[in-house]
Amino acid sequence: MELLPWIDASKLNAACLNENENAVDYLIEHFELITMKHLFRNKSFKVLPFHLNNADIFPNVFLNTQPGIEDIIKQIPQRCWSYICKNPRCIDLIQETNPIYYDWKSLSKNPKAIPILIKNINHIDWKQLCMNPCKEAIDLLMQYPEKIDWLTFSSNPYAIDILRQNRYKIDYWGLCWNPYAIDLIEASINKKYIVPILSWIGLSQNRNAIHILEKNQDKIDWMQISLNPGIFQPNYKRLTVERMNVLREELMQKTLHPSKIQYWLDNGMSIEDLPE
Repeated sequence: MELLPWIDASKLNAACLNENENAVDYLIEHFELITMKHLFRNKSFKVLPFHLNNADIFPNVFLNTQPGIEDIIKQIPQRCWSYICKNPRCIDLIQETNPIYYDWKSLSKNPKAIPILIKNINHIDWKQLCMNPCKEAIDLLMQYPEKIDWLTFSSNPYAIDILRQNRYKIDYWGLCWNPYAIDLIEASINKKYIVPILSWIGLSQNRNAIHILEKNQDKIDWMQISLNPGIFQPNYKRLTVERMNVLREELMQKTLHPSKIQYWLDNGMSIEDLPE
């Protein structure tokens, strides 16, 4: 992956960039920007058992959502439950743990924790649940509509259908974080009187708002955009070269198969005529 051409790399925040899931290739090429304590949070960075000896792993690794991270976390005796309870990859560990250790605010935002929350309604942090990105959280909120916090609810991508049905309740500040609400956001930008209540902090994080940000670079929050996966695009030139190398290798393997070589030699070709 490479930065979009219009992104000013000098303005990016290195710490936030380390947490950007699409930034790993860029960081490998700019090794001086790497900070391990932030990289451990990046779900695209493969955390391995030997990393347990790195002092920077605690507590940041508890927020890493890569597949298999729960097995790594189980090897760490000192645990940060406020982080673990946020992590959907740690739901088995959470369920195995005494609820006295639960951080209910964090758990209310965990998309895998809905069965636990349904059994503990009185412990739910409703503002956090409104940000919980899963259908089950929305279904639960629909049973308690009076608990909806429209600022945080407006940021939830799974709430987009309900938001469209209740436009007068939308909080446009919160909506700016919602990747599925770009058409609503653009409509509000066209109405000049609504622009001041937009959050450019939220838009700077919104991976689907890149085209809006490109046109409004003076409003970008560069710390927040450093977290935005949308600032990177595939390096098509490199991908083409890599693909051509693979095809060339496959072609050479087939062309230089022993049976082919023997056939050519039997038909008058000398060994010097064979491709290198």
